This record gives sequence, C-alpha cells and structure tokens, in this order.
Amino acid sequence: MKEFRSKRLRVWENISLTIREFKVLLLGYRSYTALLTQTGTDAPVATVLENTLGLNPVFTYDVAGQYTLTDLSGLFLSNKTAVFMQFKNGGPTMEILVENVNQIIINANGQNDILLNTFIEIRVYN
Repeated sequence: MKEFRSKRLRVWENISLTIREFKVLLLGYRSYTALLTQTGTDAPVATVLENTLGLNPVFTYDVAGQYTLTDLSGLFLSNKTAVFMQFKNGGPTMEILVENVNQIIINANGQNDILLNTFIEIRVYN
C-alpha cells in the first residue's frame, strides 16, 4: 500500500509541474507575485503568492521609503522585465527601477510604513 501511495504522489507532482510549465508557455512569461509588508526601518517581508520564476529574493531597507529586491540568479533581463505594484487606497507616488539583472529598487516617495500587504508582480517575458 505504501508503494502505491508513493507512485500516486509522484504522478500528481509531475502533473502539477506540467500544468505550471504549460501556463508559462501559454502566457509567454514567468512571474513572481507576493504581498509586501514593511514597518519602521525593517526590510519588507514577502508573502509569496506564486513563483514560477524560481526567485529567492532578499529584500533590504535602504533609506526611508526605498527598498531593494536582490536575486543573484540574473533573471531581470533588460527589455524583458516588468514590475507591477499596487497600493491599497491609492498610496504614494512610486518609482520602480530594474537596476540590473540582479536588483530591483522600489522608491515609495520617502515614506516608511506604507507597504501593508502591497501587491507586487515581477514578470520576465520569454
């Protein structure tokens, strides 16, 4: 009985992987989506919703209202990376820069404590 359950689990894992890869092919991009929360001078904390990019990002606090997302896999390709963020209730003016293939800078108009389950999506197109 144990071997049967193990085989079913492996089959389901393969089906799940295939569905994720099909979605990437269908959409034409891989993505990282999360909800960001930041307080005081702490780095933002991400609650990951989906990660087909395979990112393992590190968020850091730079100065008031400025945060850096770093991932050393070199995935943030020039002219193929798009970043979307949405503040609840409008929020401040914001600037997002894809600094290089490893870093994205979020500048929230010099304000701390405004990221509260703030949606972020990073797309890297094929």
